[in-house]
Amino acid sequence: MGNHSDFPFSAYIKDGKKVIAYNGNKILDRVDDLTELEVRPHSFEVYYDKDAFSDYFGFRGKSLLRGDVSPRRYWTSILNIYSVIFESIAEYFAKKKVKYVPPTAITKLALYESLISLRSKRGQQIKYFPYLTVEWFPEVNQKYDVQLTESEQVYLEMSLALTDSNQVYTIGNAFRRQRSDWFSLPEFHQVEYEAKLDDRYVKSGKALEFVKKELLDLLGKVVNDLMDKAWDDLSQFVDEDYLDTIQKAVKNPKTITLKEALKALRDTKHPDYEDQNKVLEVGLGLWEKIYISTKEDTSSKEDTLLFLEGMPYERAPLYLTYKGSEEKVADVASLLWPGYVDIAVLGHRARSPDEILDRIESFLLQWFEERSSSQEKEKKEEQLQDKEKQPLEESLKEYYRPYISIRGKLHEGYMYRETVGFGLGLERLVQALLRLPRITDATLFPRTHGHLSV
Repeated sequence: MGNHSDFPFSAYIKDGKKVIAYNGNKILDRVDDLTELEVRPHSFEVYYDKDAFSDYFGFRGKSLLRGDVSPRRYWTSILNIYSVIFESIAEYFAKKKVKYVPPTAITKLALYESLISLRSKRGQQIKYFPYLTVEWFPEVNQKYDVQLTESEQVYLEMSLALTDSNQVYTIGNAFRRQRSDWFSLPEFHQVEYEAKLDDRYVKSGKALEFVKKELLDLLGKVVNDLMDKAWDDLSQFVDEDYLDTIQKAVKNPKTITLKEALKALRDTKHPDYEDQNKVLEVGLGLWEKIYISTKEDTSSKEDTLLFLEGMPYERAPLYLTYKGSEEKVADVASLLWPGYVDIAVLGHRARSPDEILDRIESFLLQWFEERSSSQEKEKKEEQLQDKEKQPLEESLKEYYRPYISIRGKLHEGYMYRETVGFGLGLERLVQALLRLPRITDATLFPRTHGHLSV
């Protein structure tokens, strides 16, 4: 992978516009500007009708498909690849005696966007809480709304706290209030892992090093097993050189900080990166992640997986703790695939009840502050805060009580042990491995926003 066409995607600037290019694979042609390729749901005919399948990959009046590609062969290969991935994950954790926790589709507790939604996100006020509510026996008067599960993390953490198990995992559905795009779905699948930390990792301040190794070992096994057991399916999409490079990349990770990433973006001279605080507020998007993962001075000349660290603690979700002794940097990392976006997130969990309670208060303060749009409103807004903040804060403390309580003294002799974990998105992993242009191409029955035909 010496040049940009060797990566699944490339990010560059043309006439002042940030462009993502899809570089193709063995069966699909290149797309110079990914935004021109429509993200489409699957019609039922896509699975068996050659014309419908060809139209599904339509672009500028013709199909991206190279040659005669059978829809049955395509979807059979996708299914076979997922089967090997699931088998490989189960084997890896069984060998390490990691306990399996059955996933939940609905939850009372949500740790991700539900609380973040109380803040300003991408410059817009989002004022809904809870987050992804569903009607669950509406005739029963429940204190809290039932929600679709965003992550199993809370249940993995509680499984560790309430049993003698030291490591747990699950594979399940994850839901997000997000629109479908080339790399994201509102419903996807992920493997989640959580482990109690040994004292040596706690004392050394290297909690992430432990979980990084677990994730890389798991990825290494998955890639090796796919090459051994699903080569006929893989080779339909990519060549052996690409997979050999990925095998080496898993063994050759590199870590960069958000500060280094922002410098690389600022060096592009694009006006979007002149105000670094604004970049931090908005967050790194698809273009930025692809650009960083392929730039030589950030990803190195040899292709490698890239751990991106250095998120400011004040912007991190409430379930994360900070790195070191000062509350400046969150102990969290994203794993960027070469020429792609992040496929996994790793984190060191909040260590005490006070950490979470302080974060709830800071989130609420920031949310109320952002609601004030002018100096004239400040006094009125402060009065409103006093009336609204306290009951909402108390409600949130009660809402998260089980999650907070496991970090305290549940009973005589109980001792909380710090935990770390990761979530690895399976659709993204398959899309990156097979170099597919859209995440909907990487799964049999993708759930897209607004339209389900199957």
